[in-house]
Amino acid sequence: MQWDTIYPIVETVEDDIANETLFVLTADDDCVGVVTLDANADAAYASLKWKFEEPALIVHRLCIRPRLQGKGFGHRLMQFAEDRVSAGDYKSIRLDAYSQNASAVKFYQQRGYRQVGQLFFPRRSLPFYLFEWAALE
Repeated sequence: MQWDTIYPIVETVEDDIANETLFVLTADDDCVGVVTLDANADAAYASLKWKFEEPALIVHRLCIRPRLQGKGFGHRLMQFAEDRVSAGDYKSIRLDAYSQNASAVKFYQQRGYRQVGQLFFPRRSLPFYLFEWAALE
């Protein structure tokens, strides 16, 4: 629901690989999920009032193989990101989730992410919710 034929495209993922920002979670030698982590926020993020200052780790393109969803793999990838903040590399995590992607919104809320606002992105009639998390909260 959050993605379409325009985003993300193969070139986006290839850039993530080339930039060494794509992280892969495997189980039994099988790729079960991926996430991209970097400090590159969409320019629209600057319009929001964030609680924590930068540097912030930005979560992009978190996905779990559909047949393996609901088995805790998404939590493991997010824990990996949160551990990077706890280690002091970043002050917080920022991310967005399409408001109609109820499972993603609930997932982040259950992990303690605080909604700080909403933005409209191209090709979507409904907003994306912006979330933030920090080990200090």
